[in-house]
Amino acid sequence: MKKIFFFLAAMALAITANAKVTTISPDAENDALRLAVYYAEDGDIIEMTEGTYVQCNNNYVAFEGKSVTVKAAEGANVVLQLQVPINLTNGGKATLQGIKIDASRLTELSNYEHVVYPTDATEGKELVMDGCELYGFGLNKAAIYSSSSKTLALCDVKNCYFHDNMKSCFFFEGSSIAELSVVNSTFANIATNAESYYAGPIDVRNADAKVTIDHCTFYDCKAMNTDYATVTMKGPQAANVVISNNIFALSSDETAMRAIRNNVNAKNCLTFNYKYSSDSNPGLHSTVVPTDCQLNVDPKFVDAANGNFALADGSPALTAGTDGKAIGDPRWNVVAEPEPTTETIYFVNALNWTGT
Repeated sequence: MKKIFFFLAAMALAITANAKVTTISPDAENDALRLAVYYAEDGDIIEMTEGTYVQCNNNYVAFEGKSVTVKAAEGANVVLQLQVPINLTNGGKATLQGIKIDASRLTELSNYEHVVYPTDATEGKELVMDGCELYGFGLNKAAIYSSSSKTLALCDVKNCYFHDNMKSCFFFEGSSIAELSVVNSTFANIATNAESYYAGPIDVRNADAKVTIDHCTFYDCKAMNTDYATVTMKGPQAANVVISNNIFALSSDETAMRAIRNNVNAKNCLTFNYKYSSDSNPGLHSTVVPTDCQLNVDPKFVDAANGNFALADGSPALTAGTDGKAIGDPRWNVVAEPEPTTETIYFVNALNWTGT
């Protein structure tokens, strides 16, 4: 049995080691990424060098059932300016790493497109986003969306930053999502100007969905109707949902806003300035059960108005986590590594040492 396990592990390492890496740069035809994904094979890695990539109108970035990783090169500032969305179809796994996605052109061109979405009902499709930044999407469409007739097996998001958008970040209708995981991420200024739009940044409708939202910071994220909230679970059962270690804060008092709603539990979360009059627990719908939460408590951000969501000294959020540590996106309070010290070390030749 050990030999079989070792053989399988060796095969897995070999497959990873043999993944083809294709390096691309911004091109005059604005089609570098689409073509790289189109010609990629299952397991390939596409590495994007420094610069702004404009994805042409009508040329969709379609993963077409392949498992492909698209990532920024080490230390590179990569901006992907989409004019058309990223499509997931026929299964496969799309992994995006370290990329800034500017979706403002989708709005400017009145394409009314979602930024990323599955386009068919094939099973097994997965989306993984790590260290990405999304901004500028709005009007009628969400950042990551799946309709009732489409399916997404997994949406796994970590270390991401969604900001300055007029629509939902995640909107899954019907049974379109099996598992959603959003951890160590920040959401700022979402849906603040979309008076005709109701759902908040995260909205899941599938009764069987497994949902985890942990260690996230939400600032000025609004739903423009009390039937919705910053995080809305209008379907998932409480047993399948983990909402923990999150900060939900608004810049001013809002009497028609909620942080969390429907029939779920909230653990070690903090809400601030959510003051819907009928809520006995500020920021939480009456069906939300809080455990070790701080409600209508100022998290004391360092400078939220200018996008700094680090927790200041004395913040009640610094030790409020399920592990006794800080809640919210932990990246804001990363302790800087100490500067290495320089020591002079003297080596003595023991063979010639006579002592003194």
